[in-house]
Amino acid sequence: MPGIAEAEQVSLQEEWVWSPEQECAPCHSQEAQTAAASVCTGLSGAPARCLGCHVAEQELEAAHEGIRNSWQSPELAGPEVGKEACARCHDAASLTARTADSRALVDGNNVTINPHALLETAGHTQIDCTACHTMHETSDVVEASPKSCRSCHHADSFACDACHS
Repeated sequence: MPGIAEAEQVSLQEEWVWSPEQECAPCHSQEAQTAAASVCTGLSGAPARCLGCHVAEQELEAAHEGIRNSWQSPELAGPEVGKEACARCHDAASLTARTADSRALVDGNNVTINPHALLETAGHTQIDCTACHTMHETSDVVEASPKSCRSCHHADSFACDACHS
């Protein structure tokens, strides 16, 4: 995996302009390492595959404008990776079937919900894959999933009528 020497070579270039063909790892080595260690098998060989998920080329180009060395790089808050990035490799029906017996979402009443078969409600349309799954840090999906749900299901109950009538 490219490292600091390659990043220094980027920084020595007078006229450096980001392009989708470039390797990301020289300047984003931590992200490349954590993506390569991800449980998402689509990220094997991650340094060359960043644009598999981060597809907003115009946003990426704007974020890199004026950067002349890897130490100048601002902390990037995006571009966001939404459901559509995951859906390019992961079929929703297959995920639903594979997680039919999942115990990741169990409320205080022992009601179990398949995390990939949520009821279609207004609140659920806002949930994307990154609510439970991360790519650039270690996360326990069974631990993260209920935390995401509790932002709305605050009484530790998946039944809306537990609090609202």
